[in-house]
Amino acid sequence: MQKLSASTFRQLQDEAERGSMQAQYALGSAFFNGNGVKRNPEEGAKWLKKAAEQGHIAAQCDLGVMCQKGIGVEQDFTETVKWFHLAAEQGDALAQHNLGSVYAKGFKVKGMGFFNPTAFAFLKATQDFVEAYKWFSIAAANGHGSSLKDRMIIKMRMSAAQISRAEDLIKEFQKAAVAPPDETYDLILGNGGSRRVHIQERDDIEDFVRDYNARFIGGGVVVRVVSKSLQKQRLATYRDGIVWPSKTPTFYVHFSDEEVSELNLEPTEVESWATKWRTFEIHGRQVTITAICDSYGYIIWPERDGSRIF
Repeated sequence: MQKLSASTFRQLQDEAERGSMQAQYALGSAFFNGNGVKRNPEEGAKWLKKAAEQGHIAAQCDLGVMCQKGIGVEQDFTETVKWFHLAAEQGDALAQHNLGSVYAKGFKVKGMGFFNPTAFAFLKATQDFVEAYKWFSIAAANGHGSSLKDRMIIKMRMSAAQISRAEDLIKEFQKAAVAPPDETYDLILGNGGSRRVHIQERDDIEDFVRDYNARFIGGGVVVRVVSKSLQKQRLATYRDGIVWPSKTPTFYVHFSDEEVSELNLEPTEVESWATKWRTFEIHGRQVTITAICDSYGYIIWPERDGSRIF
């Protein structure tokens, strides 16, 4: 994790106190992680809540986790579901999956053993397979990798009537929550996965990426590319229309003779370039392009399947 300097932390604190929800979220994360300041989950929760109340999606999702686990705040089922719901309804796949998990497993009270009658009764009372099926389905359609598997597990415990009701709820959600195409983007992540999000204004993309990466830096799931989504497509590709980063990235071309060269092209131009120059002659010998990868080592041509060269 990149450590915040004292001056950067003070600047962040000043911006947060002036009401910037982006700064409030970053400050809350700094307190929670002990970045640039002594770790203080309670102070972190305070600033995350300020950002969450302004509609910051990641803050809402993070606050839901803290309420679920009782970290920095009192453990509270109602607050957990509230914050997850707010983020999930704004299109956050992680919050949608987390909400499905809460309903699938029930709410486990911290410090109370599984065989405690009160805790067990509350866990069972907070289970709702219909809601779990609904949110796992929505999260899966939104690109969350493990949601389909989790839905399959609870589906085996559901009646036909419950499944039918869940499917109706999914249709109601989709009808009410359709976002304009220009507000829907796909994140290409550092672990080869993707995630679909809604961003209100294109001018907010830079701030969104900065905040997202501040959460996950060092964990391999930072944002590498933001592209406009094709609504019917689960995973974004480099042909979807890159909107971030704005500068032309560097790609690396690997040849059959084990040579590697840099390639400065727009992501949307890589495939046509590779097709045109796949095989050519250098000093009287035939050379073939074997792969093109980005600066993180992920192969983007001939197939983008999450595999890496380095």
